[in-house]
Amino acid sequence: MFLWILVQEKSSIRVTIDKDHADIFDVEPNVPYTHKFQYPENLGSLSKDRRTPEVSISRNGEQLAYGVAERPIQGDCTTPDFNPISMLVGQGENKGSAY
Repeated sequence: MFLWILVQEKSSIRVTIDKDHADIFDVEPNVPYTHKFQYPENLGSLSKDRRTPEVSISRNGEQLAYGVAERPIQGDCTTPDFNPISMLVGQGENKGSAY
């Protein structure tokens, strides 16, 4: 899973698919940032539980925005699927003040 991030102030980003698989990292303001979240190797067995990616943006220990993907991760696909699923966490530039 790839993330593209842009915030107005230094923020912490947390991306998870379950309690055992999470990345937490800081991003600087006004600089586009990309991050690759590595799926666990045993995703095939995890997909039976239908894990759904979640992303949150926090600053100074306060969660500012939170989002959940439209669909769960599937590790048991029989054919490659390169169709992206996009989601916006927070209001974004076109919907009001960004984070």
